[in-house]
Amino acid sequence: MNPKEGDSWVRPNPDDISESQWLIWDGEKWVTEMDSAEQVKKGHVISSINVSEEEILIEADKIHISGQTKIDDASITGAKILNLDAGKITTGTLTAISIKGVNITGSSLTSNTDNNRASINLNGGNQTFYGISGKKLGQMRPTIDAGTGVANGFAIIKSAGEIFSINAGDSNSSTSSPVFQIPATANDNNVTANFFGQLKFQNIQPLDGQDIWVVSPSGKKVVLGVAGNSKLIAEDGGVAVFGNFSVYNGSKNAVHVTRDGLRATPAYETAESYLGDIGRSYTREDYEVWVHIDELFSDTVNTDIAYEVFLQAYSNANFWVADFKSDKFLVKSNKPMSRFAYEIKAKRRGYENERLVEQKRDNEEIEKIYGEKETNDNGEYDF
Repeated sequence: MNPKEGDSWVRPNPDDISESQWLIWDGEKWVTEMDSAEQVKKGHVISSINVSEEEILIEADKIHISGQTKIDDASITGAKILNLDAGKITTGTLTAISIKGVNITGSSLTSNTDNNRASINLNGGNQTFYGISGKKLGQMRPTIDAGTGVANGFAIIKSAGEIFSINAGDSNSSTSSPVFQIPATANDNNVTANFFGQLKFQNIQPLDGQDIWVVSPSGKKVVLGVAGNSKLIAEDGGVAVFGNFSVYNGSKNAVHVTRDGLRATPAYETAESYLGDIGRSYTREDYEVWVHIDELFSDTVNTDIAYEVFLQAYSNANFWVADFKSDKFLVKSNKPMSRFAYEIKAKRRGYENERLVEQKRDNEEIEKIYGEKETNDNGEYDF
């Protein structure tokens, strides 16, 4: 054996074979008492080595180990590794502050909040959200085409009894408010969504060049409401309006099929809220007749206050209304057995005092509704 200066080896202690001796070649001989500073010469690669049954301690400013080194079990409190093959790392738990890379591939990846009150797990292409004690809140996952088995999109699915919402918040605040929300009561059999705030559609391009429709399946309703109260309901039978109905910059028409296409007939309107009924009758041998007001019609109007009756003669006679009662009126003529038509107009029940009701709109709103119409060279309005 031709040792070089700095080589070392371990042998059983001749004085006590239960202990080991660490020998170092100092260039002339093997040195055995390494805990003595005087025996460590300048240029040696160690400062001190202490050997006991439990451990070996090597102390130095710099320690260089050359060749292949195997450590069965170790704890490293701090280290700088120049080159590391991550493919050779096998671990159950890897804790780190920051991991930077292009791709992280694995079967499962979980992220927890600081207080562990919520977590997100990414597993098998599905992203699952959990609350306290691992309660499942919802999931984001691909949707699969039943025919081809190929992913064709993705879906966000909330768990039963939980809420899914899209919120608007302030970056300087920890709170936010929902804009769109699927409530906890929604499920496969009760598909419900809530919108909060203003819902605006601006610069929307219809799909496939078609119009924009809000359509419900047959037998279902489309309902618009305010403060939880239904205001407009569209269903198979037509449209129902609850509350006041006002028409700005337009007319209320019935549309009819005629021999010359569809034609609209505007509604006849008065300054007050009147309802009318039309009928025919004739005076008797005593030159008069009491005309009874239809009971159903009388339910809709207030005939305890003044109402109007207009007569049209169908015989060569003169007619006039001689008396009014809440359920009938008396018509007389100057000839017996004379035919006539009548029209009764009475104020709608509950709206007896309304006349040309003022609509509260500021000038800016009025301009938006009606705009400024321009006239042509003849002074006529261009519509």
